[in-house]
Amino acid sequence: MSKEIRSINIQTDPLPNSGTLRLNILTLALKTDVNKESLAKVLKGRAPNQIFIMRPDETAITRYLKTAVEGEEELSLHYWEIASLQPLQNVRLAVFSFTVLTRLASTVETANELRLIDDCISKAVISRASSSKAPTQKNHWWKVW
Repeated sequence: MSKEIRSINIQTDPLPNSGTLRLNILTLALKTDVNKESLAKVLKGRAPNQIFIMRPDETAITRYLKTAVEGEEELSLHYWEIASLQPLQNVRLAVFSFTVLTRLASTVETANELRLIDDCISKAVISRASSSKAPTQKNHWWKVW
């Protein structure tokens, strides 16, 4: 369906007993014109507990939770994915993941961190590449107010 044409990975250094926030940015080249349905195809089907929203600005956001085990520790992985239409049959995909030890997942601190991340992502303003060329790393395509 698509080919990844560029990827960027950013990761935070966590404080003790805090989760780790990661951001991966991908630009996908689709074989057909991109539209709202393309965004839905890119994002839907990630997890059974997935929440999917198509925003009025033709940006799609999904949120879901997965679990994993690393060594003897159980992990909770919270995901937010934002897909936006870009020129030349491209879709820009930002994948935020917040990983926290499951035993800490129900703490007030973790709840506050998740609320802050969710609030910032839901209020993100997405820009479009303005030229007919594929976007470069210098284009800032999302901004949190």
